[in-house]
Amino acid sequence: MKKIPLLYKHNMLRSIIENIHVSINIFDKNGKRIFVNPYYYHLSGKKTGSLLGEKFNSENNYREVNDSMLDKKMQETLKTGKIHEIHNYFYRPQNKKTIRFFDILIGPLKDKKGAIIGAYSMAKDETSRYLAKNKLVNLNKNLEKKVDNRTKKLEKLNNRLKRLSGDKDLLLSHVAHEIKTMLTVIKGNVEIIGESAKNSNDKMSRESFIEIDNEIGKLSRIVSDLVFITKAEAYSNLFHFEKLDLVQITKEIIKKYRTLDKKNFSIRLCIKTADRVIGYADKVKIQTVISNMIENAMKYGKGKGALKICVFHEKSKVKMVFTDNGQGIEKENLECIFDPFFQAKKTNNPKISRGFGLGLAICKKIISAHKGSIVAESQVGKGAVFTITLPSRK
Repeated sequence: MKKIPLLYKHNMLRSIIENIHVSINIFDKNGKRIFVNPYYYHLSGKKTGSLLGEKFNSENNYREVNDSMLDKKMQETLKTGKIHEIHNYFYRPQNKKTIRFFDILIGPLKDKKGAIIGAYSMAKDETSRYLAKNKLVNLNKNLEKKVDNRTKKLEKLNNRLKRLSGDKDLLLSHVAHEIKTMLTVIKGNVEIIGESAKNSNDKMSRESFIEIDNEIGKLSRIVSDLVFITKAEAYSNLFHFEKLDLVQITKEIIKKYRTLDKKNFSIRLCIKTADRVIGYADKVKIQTVISNMIENAMKYGKGKGALKICVFHEKSKVKMVFTDNGQGIEKENLECIFDPFFQAKKTNNPKISRGFGLGLAICKKIISAHKGSIVAESQVGKGAVFTITLPSRK
């Protein structure tokens, strides 16, 4: 390989030093400047050559900083050979109002034997990067402040909503309690009148009594549902969990709807595994869930309604899947159907009351108390699928 001439190397190095946008100072072992590149003079505003021969700590010297920190580091380097890095150091150049920020490197110059014969200092102007970083930091602080303020406002609104929700639940609970008390009195008096109606030959009186008694029963159930919805969390401690055969329970519930089943609504039970599917649940509450799911399918069925119920084990869980052929649920309503008092726009079965939109909400509360889940899938016009997951053991 052809050697590069020494003079060429020297000129190339000098060209780099004189044109690079990094300020360079070289000092002898006594701390006097023996070289200053043009960029340093450009930054300092000093006349070219005016700093040569001056000591680093000379009072007449252009001072990069407003204290003696750099002087001390230079003296330490000349004495011990230690290398110093100073980041984001600032100074105000002569005859200029703006402050500049620099990263500075101070290091020793040594001869072939390793003896210290001088030192150098190099400084790179990082003002643009520093200001951009500082601006970003300030933007982040302002953003954090705004987020913090918004979060506090949301917390206040959330707390207010919780108070309002609590007030609503308390009001519903009190109203339901008062109505339940009145219904008890009304039912007692109706039963007294009913005894006479039963023994009467007046067909209209007997039918009126039966109708009144049925309506009182419906109203009692609605009141009970209201009480349960407002106090579900408290009632969850009263659940009686036990091992149950969910297939047998489902069969018992289906029997209650046998009359409707023969007319215009069919229910088919599908058992995927064994005849017995054991789950860990509260019997009365699970009966309520199954009944509500069946009645929901009946309300929103189309034409000859049909419901398929599948009960099976899946790993350590029990699943109950209710698939109907009803009118389906709009996509935007899928997340709302388990909210109390939410109702679909219409029911296709005029013989069945729409109720108050509590059925699925009660199912959700009960399943949650079982540490299970209930989810809905649907397409408008193609029915709906409700999947209930329950623990199979305690």
